[in-house]
Amino acid sequence: MTVQIITAFINGMVCMLFWMFGFFLLKKKKDRLKKILGIILIVWGLTLSKDIGYFFINPVENRYLYRLLLILDNCMVAACGIFVLELLRPGNATFGKLLAHVSGFAVLTLLYGITGQEIFFQFNESFTYLYCLVIFVWLVVNTIRYNKMVKSLYSDLTLVDISWLWVTVVLLLAVLFTWQSLYIRLDFMLDGIYYLLLALVWSVIFFKTNKMIVPEKEDAESVETNNNNELRDERKYESLNMKLKELEENGYFISSPQLTLKELANKIGTNRTYLSDFLNTEKKQSFYDYVNGIRLKHAEELLRNGDRKLMLEEIALKSGFNSLSTFRRAFQKHYGISPAKYRTEPSNPSLK
Repeated sequence: MTVQIITAFINGMVCMLFWMFGFFLLKKKKDRLKKILGIILIVWGLTLSKDIGYFFINPVENRYLYRLLLILDNCMVAACGIFVLELLRPGNATFGKLLAHVSGFAVLTLLYGITGQEIFFQFNESFTYLYCLVIFVWLVVNTIRYNKMVKSLYSDLTLVDISWLWVTVVLLLAVLFTWQSLYIRLDFMLDGIYYLLLALVWSVIFFKTNKMIVPEKEDAESVETNNNNELRDERKYESLNMKLKELEENGYFISSPQLTLKELANKIGTNRTYLSDFLNTEKKQSFYDYVNGIRLKHAEELLRNGDRKLMLEEIALKSGFNSLSTFRRAFQKHYGISPAKYRTEPSNPSLK
């Protein structure tokens, strides 16, 4: 009975946590992704609150009711799909797509609820695993696309990085395994672990999403399509090249650590699509690689010829990086050596 009471307490706390997160996002945040996450968390809290029914039924005597309460959670698996869709493809999580994602779970749950037939329960379980597999494959493919997109829009990826998403995938697999175990029998200790895992995974999603800069739909689309109204013009490309060179010489790129494609396009009097196309075709680089290449060149000069008393963090900031960790990663990737080791090498590697 003690374990049962503790599990009931955990259930109540997780429900309140989800509602608190959800209302915070709906009240404070304006962008679509955070509003969608807010709604998902509130609905998750409501869905979990129905689990209080477990404490008033005997799973052996009421097998049908126990399983019905259990598979209602499956509908929330679609919430993960909708969140990932909006995260990786901003502006694409429409009401119609929400219905499409939820419909399969809803129909199978309804059929089991009406008939109580075991086959619909098994179909529901199999459909859940198939859905998770499809979403995982889609996530892998679109993560590559997302990373390419943000590198075309931002010079600093700190607040648009989604590497944390893979941590949540691992945690969700643990949730799925625990949930599968509850299919076999009701274990209040295991049920409590299930709630705690859910709280952990959605807390990670909440805190990471809350800090994110979410690309606007029009910005995301601008780097995927060519502007057919503006054909390639050698003179215009040469003009862009001269303006960019002038900005580089004036230290613009190292004095604008959070520079975006949109800001740079406005600065030199062109549009995002044309500038992105110019960088990709003429410079053979993404916006991110182009800007950070300039910053790394400046940092390399400071490391090689600058004041030896300068700390690495100072060099990072003087070169236009927001943090030492970001600078270290970029430098290591570009030069194949850490900035600290580069500074002490008697023969520095040449620029790539």
